[in-house]
Amino acid sequence: MVKVISLGAGVQSTTLLLMAARGEFGEDYPRVAVFADTLWEPKKVYDHLNWVEKEAEKYGIKIIRTSKGNLREDFLRAAETGERASSIPCFVRNKNGKVGLLWRQCTRDYKINVVRRAIREYLGYGPRQRIKETVELWMGISTDEIQRVKTSPIKWIKNVYPLIEKGMSRSDCIRWMKDRGYPEPPKSSCIGCPYHSDAYWRDMKLNDPESWQDAVDFDRRIRRLPRIEGEVFLHRSLKPLEEIDFDSQHEQMELDLFDNDCEGMCGI
Repeated sequence: MVKVISLGAGVQSTTLLLMAARGEFGEDYPRVAVFADTLWEPKKVYDHLNWVEKEAEKYGIKIIRTSKGNLREDFLRAAETGERASSIPCFVRNKNGKVGLLWRQCTRDYKINVVRRAIREYLGYGPRQRIKETVELWMGISTDEIQRVKTSPIKWIKNVYPLIEKGMSRSDCIRWMKDRGYPEPPKSSCIGCPYHSDAYWRDMKLNDPESWQDAVDFDRRIRRLPRIEGEVFLHRSLKPLEEIDFDSQHEQMELDLFDNDCEGMCGI
């Protein structure tokens, strides 16, 4: 049995890795973790990942960084050329006024499949070779994300959820980190993820101007996309990011009409 941690470098997966390293799941813990990089995370996530790598090394855990490419640049290039690209779940206002969502393919293509490919390579298998081992993929999902618990569709991968087995919520993970003197991890997600809450957008605007300008620029450039009849936006209010008052109660009520969350591997 080969054990691997799926590392998103957020609160839950960081806690999972460090708990494993400190023996809280027994001595037979994973000695490798995989981080699938979309190359579009905020700087604070990469800074945190660098810290996690050094901490994991103390316990003999290797972190593999792997990537399909730059999600942001791939999407914008496709928007300009008309070529195919993984879809991001942006909000669309059609010509008839109806609101819709683009398909969410980014998590599968830039996270899930990338992790699986890295595991194959770690085990020494080529793309079409039959894998003989069974892999336990440890997922950093907590009790308040129970809807994200899924059985792996891949025969040689068994998803396991140690935080749920211990009954740990996200707040429990943060408390565990603080009690041991570790820094609280940032939320791990793409800068321009349409699933950001208003609180997240507000914090980005106030405290991370580099990421904010990146998101604003991206939002402007996706307004018209090939094969999409209507206007495309990152924010569910169907307004340009720079025009949104995130402190407006009316705005928040409008957003509450939508109930979408990322059920992939983002932010874990």
